[in-house]
Amino acid sequence: MSYTNNNASTLALTEMPLSELPAGSNGKIINVPDNPLMYPLGLRPGKEVCSRGSQLFGGPVLVKVGGRQIAVSRPLAKEVIIAC
Repeated sequence: MSYTNNNASTLALTEMPLSELPAGSNGKIINVPDNPLMYPLGLRPGKEVCSRGSQLFGGPVLVKVGGRQIAVSRPLAKEVIIAC
């Protein structure tokens, strides 16, 4: 995915699963799975997220979204696509 800014230069955005966002990095959600847990957790397209890290041995991914810090299971985090 790429976008053009006012100076007509192209900015390339990287798409990746939320589970792969490095700790301390920010991204914008562009796609979420059809799961009833997504919206109550604040995970919706267009929302900014900041990765806080992940737990060892396949544990949950910790993210900050909408002023809250939440834990998302790693399988579910693999289905949330972000752009950064």
